[in-house]
Amino acid sequence: MDSEQKVAGEMTLTSDWVEIVPRRPLRPSKQYQSIVLEVAEPLVKDNWYGQVVRPDGTELHPEVILVNEQGDAIPVNVRRSMTPSRYGNAISGRVPDGVYLKVRVRCDKPLRLRRIVWHCWQGK
Repeated sequence: MDSEQKVAGEMTLTSDWVEIVPRRPLRPSKQYQSIVLEVAEPLVKDNWYGQVVRPDGTELHPEVILVNEQGDAIPVNVRRSMTPSRYGNAISGRVPDGVYLKVRVRCDKPLRLRRIVWHCWQGK
């Protein structure tokens, strides 16, 4: 019932913005969509408030902006994904309907990612 589109592969986020242009525009294909940053290092799992925290207590503040067809920059409120979930060690944020041509990402401290995914799903 879900669909996903790979936006980018392995990378390390820093405080500098990285702009990614996906091969295909990011389009809604189901009722809901989100941008998912799959993290390649451990994060605290039991996190009721959605902060992104390493096991040593370091708090991270990743930022994501999507650019739509009109050139508008849409900030995405990303937070630690709940566990268990499809993406067990991830940061994600729901995205409003629209077609997005670019993804901009950064983090206040270096953060290794496995990949970035455009995830669409159908509600009950």
